Amino acid sequence: MTTNVRARYTNGTLVPLEPLDLEEGAEVTVSVEGAPVQSTTDGDSLESRGQAIYEERIRAKVEGREQGNIVVIDVESGDYEIDPDDASALARLVMRRPNALTYAVRVGHPATYRMGARFSLRA
Repeated sequence: MTTNVRARYTNGTLVPLEPLDLEEGAEVTVSVEGAPVQSTTDGDSLESRGQAIYEERIRAKVEGREQGNIVVIDVESGDYEIDPDDASALARLVMRRPNALTYAVRVGHPATYRMGARFSLRA
């Protein structure tokens, strides 16, 4: 029997995020999907890690149908939320992952936010 379960890697141990129907002491085979995300102490910036996760794991799933929405990513787990409102996406992600280290990107745009204003001069 195969069961897919999400787990968090903490202090060298995989901890299931949901109950498992296993007998105590049962041996199982674990397959890890996706590349591990490096910790922030290895010199990778939060931005480079977040952008890499977006490009490698998320972009193909959201481009087109989520155009203009904000993706907020937990760079340690790769978990994410999408919403037109960044605060709503962040709140939902933090409810699941209270200690999330987050990065945000706007789908289909080179920058998440636009600062400043545009002015036009009339002659």
